[in-house]
Amino acid sequence: MPNVFSQRATALNARTASAAMVLFALTTGYLLVLLWQQTPTAAAVDVWCGKPYRAGDQPIDPGGAVAPPVKSTVTLLQLQIRPRMSLYLEEEQVASILVDAKLSDYYGVPYGDLDSAPAADAESTTRDDQTVVSDGTGRLYLRVSRSDTGETVISNVEITVNTTDNEFFFPLSGFAPSKILVKLNLSAVHNNGKVFTAVTKLRRLPNSRTVQSLSRIDHLYGGMLVKTTASPWTLVFPFSFYLAGQALDQDRQYLVKFRRHGFNILHLIPGGGLGYNLTELDTLLDDAERAGLWIMFDMRWSYQTEDWVTLLVNRVKDRKNLLLWYTSDEPDGHNDPLSATKTAYDLINTLDGYHPISLSLNCQNYHFAEYAAGADILLADAYPIGNNLTYSTFTNNLPYKSSTPCTPTLGDCGCDNCSPTLVSPLLNIPQRIDLWTRFQSQLSISPRKPIWSVPQSFGNSEFWSRAPTPDEWVAEVLLAINHGAKGILGWVWPDAEREGLGLISGQIARIVEGRMKEFLLGSRGISLRVEGDNGVVDASLWAREREILVIIVAVVDVPGEVVIRVPSSFKLQGDIVEEVWGKGGWTLKNNDMIVRNDGVKEMDSWIHIFESKEEMLDIASQ
Repeated sequence: MPNVFSQRATALNARTASAAMVLFALTTGYLLVLLWQQTPTAAAVDVWCGKPYRAGDQPIDPGGAVAPPVKSTVTLLQLQIRPRMSLYLEEEQVASILVDAKLSDYYGVPYGDLDSAPAADAESTTRDDQTVVSDGTGRLYLRVSRSDTGETVISNVEITVNTTDNEFFFPLSGFAPSKILVKLNLSAVHNNGKVFTAVTKLRRLPNSRTVQSLSRIDHLYGGMLVKTTASPWTLVFPFSFYLAGQALDQDRQYLVKFRRHGFNILHLIPGGGLGYNLTELDTLLDDAERAGLWIMFDMRWSYQTEDWVTLLVNRVKDRKNLLLWYTSDEPDGHNDPLSATKTAYDLINTLDGYHPISLSLNCQNYHFAEYAAGADILLADAYPIGNNLTYSTFTNNLPYKSSTPCTPTLGDCGCDNCSPTLVSPLLNIPQRIDLWTRFQSQLSISPRKPIWSVPQSFGNSEFWSRAPTPDEWVAEVLLAINHGAKGILGWVWPDAEREGLGLISGQIARIVEGRMKEFLLGSRGISLRVEGDNGVVDASLWAREREILVIIVAVVDVPGEVVIRVPSSFKLQGDIVEEVWGKGGWTLKNNDMIVRNDGVKEMDSWIHIFESKEEMLDIASQ
């Protein structure tokens, strides 16, 4: 199977190149792709995330940043519309759209003082991906129409200003199945007469004789659903690792063991200049199907070459266990052409269209809008454990790296712009997810792109002097989930197993796929307020039917009583129904406080389920 090289070592040619040339050849079944591309930073030095990193280099402004939002002098309304599902099928007769009408001091168009509804401040502690429920009086009367025909799709409905996730159903009988998306126009008339508008696109695909798996994104809760020719739509929470090809060389049953370990995705890393042996690839994907693994197909070395994208997509797209495509690995770090990810995205949708497209970004804030335009799903790989976040140090002497300070304009410390001043470096992980969620609000990206997390599962190389401990690894995962991650894909296996993370990663994977999945993908997560912890205890909850899932992570020691406030609307009652993970010690007080009297320890984490007095949110419709 293909070899895997250092994720960072493979950047050498991409960073130092300046002309555009593609050379490819097919030799004994192997795909060879060598790329030299014009980079977005026109600097005569090697860069990562647009910043020089060699000793002696001078700082430069990398550019390409999403600027902090500027507070408006008037209240703004951000009106957005999106289809509930990323695609609908010919066999489906009904679809729905979701409408947000969120007031803000930062995002949207001037709303003014049309009514007394309070602004939902985007800079508050409320996450941007959480449902907003208004106590204001403003009303919007909606009409949705087709751009191509002018036909009205939805009318005579209304919503309250400063609410989100308003859902409306409509028949699909007038939408001919096609790979061409249909543009929908939303007109929203305020009860005082002012008109606001928004647009979206709807995809209704024809039934295919050859496509054996279909997957789509639920734009209400951010999860994935998958359907095969033999099964209905089913929720999937992807939980796995990037897998190095050498692990498969010695054992044809390796993927069976990998699945039994608890992981549900095969994401094979293609080797650095050499991609896939196509004959061996077919055998491997057959093995993955028999093992019960979904495929996340990686084209990192070929995604900028149209002929090879076409060949690979056509070879893989009809497999019954294909879940999604993965085009690019850290294109922002590598300084790939700004249009490259979107070009590949459009091509793959033309060739397929029945599966979402993903990529990973490494930089905190470097041409986010341009690179993110090429994906339906974004993966965040902030690696803050065992590295010096202020000065680049190496545990092995790679020839193209030199020690430098790490600032917003210079250096590479293995975790771009990660803060060294947080009480725990692990908090850089949820901060990255929150930041990209806010970027999407600021850039008016709708539908919002779900974010998956790539927990650091390695060490003792390059910038990182050690790997995470098992408790740290669990904290990485649960912090990401608390802040909205809808998939987990660790870097990298089998390194994680060698670092002692094999047992615990499998345990958490089985818990997520089993007891937690329907909460995480069938309801909206709510961040909880922790009293007196100074931000070192992170807690969130999800509700479905009469159960409440609560995840708690402590990143440093907190002595004495710890109190987590739960909104009274959730109506907790009784004791903990189930202690899914953690050592216990939490009790319910006054139906709105979760209390622990003897403090918490660094890297302790808990997954508990409580009972509600009343029926709560239902699981996402399938």
